[in-house]
Amino acid sequence: MTVQDLRFEKITDPKEIKVTHAQNGANWKGPLSIESYVERERVLGQSGIAKKNEINEICKEFPELAPMLGIRYYALKDGNTIVSSCETLNRLGYFISPGEAQNIEYNLVVCIGGVFTPEEYRGKGYARYMIEKLTEHYDNIRDDPKAPRGIKQLTFTLYSEVGEYYKKFGFESKHVPVHTITQVDAFLKNYCEQTVFKDNGKFVEDSDYDSLVLLEDQEFRRNLLKLHKANPNAFVFTVKPDTDIYKWFNLRSSFILKNINHPQVPLTFGYSMGDKSHMLWHHNWGSESLLILKLYLNPSISFQEKNNILKELFFNAIKETKATKLKHIEFWDEEIPLEKFTDLSQIVHDLEDRSALYAQNGSLSAMRPSPTYKSEEIIWDNNTKFSWF
Repeated sequence: MTVQDLRFEKITDPKEIKVTHAQNGANWKGPLSIESYVERERVLGQSGIAKKNEINEICKEFPELAPMLGIRYYALKDGNTIVSSCETLNRLGYFISPGEAQNIEYNLVVCIGGVFTPEEYRGKGYARYMIEKLTEHYDNIRDDPKAPRGIKQLTFTLYSEVGEYYKKFGFESKHVPVHTITQVDAFLKNYCEQTVFKDNGKFVEDSDYDSLVLLEDQEFRRNLLKLHKANPNAFVFTVKPDTDIYKWFNLRSSFILKNINHPQVPLTFGYSMGDKSHMLWHHNWGSESLLILKLYLNPSISFQEKNNILKELFFNAIKETKATKLKHIEFWDEEIPLEKFTDLSQIVHDLEDRSALYAQNGSLSAMRPSPTYKSEEIIWDNNTKFSWF
């Protein structure tokens, strides 16, 4: 039998999906048991971002793109045996094409994840063949003459844990360094407490997300236009902000905490100031880190005010870090660029070893746009943990 004799297909049977998670849990269960990990994936697979294609408001607003949204599961089979599997989380994106006059359009952003081959089937080219078939599957959808423009501008993303493996499939890596604050108490004293706090904020509640995401959406669109103006011959794209992706991260944090040996404490998932500047975070129990998902600073305030508010936001992130018995704070450089915030940069460089700053990201970002464009003509905005899957 050759690899071409295997069958690639989309799977929808919950039992088969459960099999793929029982298999790949060997790699990604983290602090969970295999049984809890499988249940977590089932629960996440029922969340709003995973079932986006079934939300009536989305179907009405985006009738051409909605059927393609949400999570999809794929498998490579030898008969009825799953020998390799993967998933895609398909989300709405924004893009501007070269030469367009400030015309922001919607497209489909397909994020590949969960690529896994059980140990007994490795070394046979199964994963490679599966990814070839997966990209071919989506390429055929994109290249259909009847495909709407948002599908024709379909863009793949992924976060590789195997280095440049995906380059052979046309993916171009976009490395984003990670910064880790390990000296949390010293950071609190030397950075956060060196300003007068406004004390007009609160920890984010579920009812706050829609208004915060609306502000993020406006910022994403402004930034796309700026990037397009500075690079008129580039294809510029981003994943669209979405309340449901934050709720996916929150659900993930809460589920893991309930199923591991860790102090069971109430969780918060972000902090918002009176002017709606905010910081949203995710609990990475495996690495004992609070990971910053999103920073939004009100564009109408001065840069000095932004610096002061950033200190207050970090102060509250540290509160959560300590309350949940986590040890570190992490953030991606594209989310909070050290070169932009000089006070922050100076303090973390004083406190942290170089190995904790600008560290190699364990999730290597990569993208594969429409073949209409060359990789050097692509700008991926908001290439941060927010876009991760």
